[in-house]
Parts: sequence; C-alpha cells; structure tokens
Amino acid sequence: MATGFKSATVRAADVPATQTNFPAYVDLDRLGITTLAEAQSVRVYADSAKTTEWAREIVSVTEMHVKVPSLTSTVSMFVDWDGVRSDYAVGATYGRNAVWSDYTDVIHFSTDPSTGSVLNSTGGTNLTTASFESGDLVAGKVGDALNIDSTADGLPQNTTTSFTSTFVMSWWLKPDLVQNYSMIMGAANGWGSFYAHTSSDSGSGTMYAGTSLVNRFVPADTGAGVYVIGTWVKMDYRWVGGTGYLYKNGAQIASKAQSTPAAWGGLVISSTDPNNAFDGLLDELRTVGADRSANWITTEYNNQNAEATFWGTWADVSTATTVTNIISIGNIVELNNISSIIGA
Repeated sequence: MATGFKSATVRAADVPATQTNFPAYVDLDRLGITTLAEAQSVRVYADSAKTTEWAREIVSVTEMHVKVPSLTSTVSMFVDWDGVRSDYAVGATYGRNAVWSDYTDVIHFSTDPSTGSVLNSTGGTNLTTASFESGDLVAGKVGDALNIDSTADGLPQNTTTSFTSTFVMSWWLKPDLVQNYSMIMGAANGWGSFYAHTSSDSGSGTMYAGTSLVNRFVPADTGAGVYVIGTWVKMDYRWVGGTGYLYKNGAQIASKAQSTPAAWGGLVISSTDPNNAFDGLLDELRTVGADRSANWITTEYNNQNAEATFWGTWADVSTATTVTNIISIGNIVELNNISSIIGA
C-alpha cells in the first residue's frame, strides 16, 4: 500500500469571501491515490503538525469532500494516508455525516441505483427508486452521475425533505434532449419544482423555477439559453425573504418575489410521466434548509468546475525534524540549526 502526506493551497481568486464550514471537493486521483483502501485511510488536517483535523467524506477512490471550518483565500489543506487505517464510521466526529451536518439531502449518485436506493450522504433518508436500471451510473461532473432515461427510469423520492422557509437547492445537469416542461426535480406535491423547457433553438433551452405553479419564473439569459444539450451546467436556487434567486455556473441570472412555499411532500427527481421526464445526466444534488450567500455559490462552482485550479498543485510535506540548539555540558557541543559544530 502506498503512503503519502501532501498539501495544497487554495487559489485566492476562487474564494471571493471567507466561507464557514464549506464542503470542498478534492480529486484524490491528483494526489496519487489509486486504491479504495488508500482513499479510506485518508485523514485531513489544517496543519503539517496534524494537530487540527477536519471531517471528510470518501465517496470513491477519486472523490472526497472535506468540511473546511474557515475557507479563506489563503487556506491550505494537508492530506495524509497510509493504506491501512479503516474509513471512519459515518457518524464519527470526522466521518461523512459531520461534513453535511446542516444539509437535508446530498446526493453524489455514488451508489448503483440498481441496488434499490441512491445514497443520501447526510445520513438522512436515501432516495428510493422504482425502475432504475443497472448501468444508469456513469461518469459525471464530480465523480459519478445518474443517467436518467425518460422512457425507462422511475421516480426517486425522499419523504423526509420538507422546507417551508429559507432553503437552497443546487445541482449539475447535462441534458441529452429536452421535452416540453421536463421536470428535473422538486417536491412530490408539485411545489418548489424546477423544469427544463425547450426554446426555439432545439439544441438549447431555459428553465422554470419557483415555489409554486403560479409563482414560477423563466430567467432571461444570453447566448443559446440557460443550458445547452450535451453541456454540463451548475444551477442553484435560493428562496429567502420572499424572493427566489436562480444562479447559473455561480452567477445570478434571475430573481423574483415569490410566495412562501407549501410544505414539501418529499424530494423527487424527474417524473414517471414520459411526457415530462428529464432525459440526461444529473449530479451533486444538494438541498439545505438555510441560506447560502452569492459568494458561497460562486466559490462552490469554482471548486467543482475546476478542482485542479481551485486547489492547485499538491506537494509532498516534509516530515523531517529540525534539530536546533543542542548543548552538551562538558564537551560543549552546540548544533545551531545543524549549521556549525563547536568542540567535540
């Protein structure tokens, strides 16, 4: 088993403001980790002395998410692994659940849906599946993604998701094709839903978003539309203080005063109606019953869209001990930073 101890520093330009308890994505492949055993043995620290540990989730041999207590524009991360230590229990102090303690849903789509459920990394209710097929788990934007086929896939649902006040939802999507009003995700009772919508250009489209059917809005955007067929795009929706905000790739593109959402009847993805089902890839679906600032949303996009730029180059951390000011009474041997020797 390979071992290692490496560090990287965030790119200052990617963090427009300090973020508290920020779950940062790390691509373990860039550190030279090649086996699941190595990945599960990873421990993450704030310093080279390993005095301050951070919670992390190991999703796969390549995908890790780390809860950075204070993500500043100069913060560094120290990652240590030995290939021997077991993964933390999900409820441990530095385990998976601690990374997502304030989230309701975090869906990496890391579990093959043919097993009957899609893992919820918060430790909450998993998404159940009706007819997802083996092979629906494919390479995504961040690790794996779910390939939703509008004619074959069923309706996943998490019956515990419920928001009646401030909330934020985020997701990556890559449409294969878009039908009229293709449901991406939303509440089982139809409130707080998000729809991809066709435009005059068959290769692109826009999106409906809102807290109710009558309060949805269609954001204005430039170019080919909010999304383009075959292209990954990150979307975020905030509802706070009576206003809904929609973001594309970390930047706000629309806002509208919207009524308070009704109680959710459970989170759903796509639709069992073949006329309204989403067809394409979906990745990193997250919901939280709290606000996330515009700077948070921008930082998250920067991290997930270009992880190699965000964290830059990983360098080995030296574990050598520097010997200073060793004095032997008698022969008076002094080694000052191992630069000079007086007496013997």
